[in-house]
Amino acid sequence: RGGFVIRGLAPVKDSDNKVLGSVEVLSDFQPLLEKMFPKKSSHFLLLMNQSFLEITHRLQDPEKYPVVADQYIQVMAKNSGPIKQMMTAELIQKGKTELTMFLGKTLALAAFPVKDYRSTQVGVMVLGVEISQEYHRISKIIWAQVGILITILVVVGLIGSFVMNRFVLSPIELIT
Repeated sequence: RGGFVIRGLAPVKDSDNKVLGSVEVLSDFQPLLEKMFPKKSSHFLLLMNQSFLEITHRLQDPEKYPVVADQYIQVMAKNSGPIKQMMTAELIQKGKTELTMFLGKTLALAAFPVKDYRSTQVGVMVLGVEISQEYHRISKIIWAQVGILITILVVVGLIGSFVMNRFVLSPIELIT
């Protein structure tokens, strides 16, 4: 009823290993996700299945928790603008059952199911990482390799030309 949270439950036992009770811990996803993805280039979107909306009173405000893809409630988001621009209903549907990835020109997306303690799918997490810097680095590496290859070919060509001239063409010229 309190919302979409991480729940931990552990038994409390006495010295004879007899269960006396249990301890339950509830934690929001936000602090955990902020620690896992602290960079500005990280984006995430946590979606809860809309079927749970009637029991989670805290998430029933559509202004704060909008409906996404007609089936999910946006529970939490960080820098989600780029994700929402690239995210499709198909990506979310595939992410409902398995890890699904999409590679764009500036952003890589991954969607995967969020499951409860019974391994029942209850939501979808969509993560995005900006990859434009990586593309830039890869481009620089490729151009450096092309430059090195051209240099090697020119050096080999000059050495080959010298050897051909010195040991093949000069003796033929003398014979002629």
